Amino acid sequence: MREHGVDMPDPQNGRVGTAPDPAAASGPQALSSAGAVDVPESDAFEKCRTFLPNGGQPQKLSAADLAQRVRFAQCMRSRGIDYPDPTADGQAQAVPVNPNDPQASAKLDEASRACDADGANGAAK
Repeated sequence: MREHGVDMPDPQNGRVGTAPDPAAASGPQALSSAGAVDVPESDAFEKCRTFLPNGGQPQKLSAADLAQRVRFAQCMRSRGIDYPDPTADGQAQAVPVNPNDPQASAKLDEASRACDADGANGAAK
């Protein structure tokens, strides 16, 4: 992306920005909803699309995967995060947390770790 004029940080731990579920979103909206960078539909994105999983297109979810994402959203809400359910096709929606607010980001990270530990992300407890 940087080679094509987009000032984008390197991924940290396999994630761009602060998106708690990077697999749930894709394309420029995933990057901008993560609060990391604002990536418009652009030549840069199109030229780099091949580096994204599934070419930057949303992957089809099974009913079980969609239910797991709903459970994760419920878990996050139970921990005080205004975390919307995924769309019917499983796409994540933007979480209204300011990534520049250290307390809000810490609360989001803490809730996400707790939900991961509870198995709400589909991982074994």
